[in-house]
Amino acid sequence: MNITEIIRKKLEGEVSTEEDRLLEAWISESSTNRRLFYRLKSLNQRGVPMPEMSELDTEIAWKKTMAKIEVRRKPFGFITILKYAAIFIGVVGIISYGFWGDSWLSKDSDQLDKQAIILQFDNGEHRVISNEDEQSIENTEGETLGTVEIGQIDYSKTTITAQGEYHSLKIPYGKNFKVVLSDGSIVHLNAGSSLRYPVKFSKGEERHVFLSGEAFFDVSKATLNPFIVTSGKMAIKVLGTHFNVTSYPDDLNIKTVLVEGSVRLYERVNGYDLDSSILLAPGELATFDNEIFVVDKVDTKIYTAWMNGKLVFKKLPFRDIAKKLERRYNVNINNEYKELEERVFTATFDVETIDEVLVTFAAETHFEYEIVGNEITLKQPVSS
Repeated sequence: MNITEIIRKKLEGEVSTEEDRLLEAWISESSTNRRLFYRLKSLNQRGVPMPEMSELDTEIAWKKTMAKIEVRRKPFGFITILKYAAIFIGVVGIISYGFWGDSWLSKDSDQLDKQAIILQFDNGEHRVISNEDEQSIENTEGETLGTVEIGQIDYSKTTITAQGEYHSLKIPYGKNFKVVLSDGSIVHLNAGSSLRYPVKFSKGEERHVFLSGEAFFDVSKATLNPFIVTSGKMAIKVLGTHFNVTSYPDDLNIKTVLVEGSVRLYERVNGYDLDSSILLAPGELATFDNEIFVVDKVDTKIYTAWMNGKLVFKKLPFRDIAKKLERRYNVNINNEYKELEERVFTATFDVETIDEVLVTFAAETHFEYEIVGNEITLKQPVSS
């Protein structure tokens, strides 16, 4: 008997005490093992059948498993698991696609203008989107996919009939942009963000989009077609509502603020479950650190002010403020005055330049700074 057989018995409620102990040991070996188990559990709950165990080389798999669980205590890698557990192949293919940061964007996009808004097609083609001009986005058959207007791209009037094609939009630092999806839902993208979405949502199915960065969602209500936002290790299920999600790759957690309506949050690897998901009410902030959700009451205007061109900081450490300043002003901040990082500030800016912002902070807590192009260096103040 191998680990895949134990997993099957666990999911079917037939596992013995000893087998359960071995399974728990295997799951605790690594986050990879844990994720794979809960993926299988989630798919099993949806009725996806397990394959016949006779198709697997059980003896080799069991020896490998036992060696890792009881002797070497080293985690399974993806390659090892795929070799010895055929049931994992479909799971990884289904769940890993498009979820890791902005990995859906091809590396070729990095070779384009760093200051340009980039639209990527499923076939890898890239197109630079103007933030000021109007243009039509068409496919090779001449069908209209979307239209670009000042500050937005609109798919609500798409003429295509085929479904399943995705676009990816990448917003550089220093710019914001708006996407009107085919169902009329509106997504406001903050600087340094990327969104992957269907050109046209499929009728009768979930409306699924993928976010890296920060966005405010105004979701059109469709009771039979839940709207799902996946970002990092978290997913959000909504029917129709207004909420903000902050999930930059370099952030330590994911923040979701609900302005109106209701949403349910859950760990992506476990799949959606009504009982285990977290229900947010308007005015609440959920912070997810890849392990647990923490919910607090907040002033939502602080988290949505960026859509109106404002930067609002309330009791925020300077290390976090610096990240927001980099995205807003398209600069790179090198802080050589480390004591400044933990200093907490409360402030609001809108039309100020980066120089004016730094002057304001330096007046509160003195430090020196130098601006050369897009590079900013913060230094400890010179003793008088």
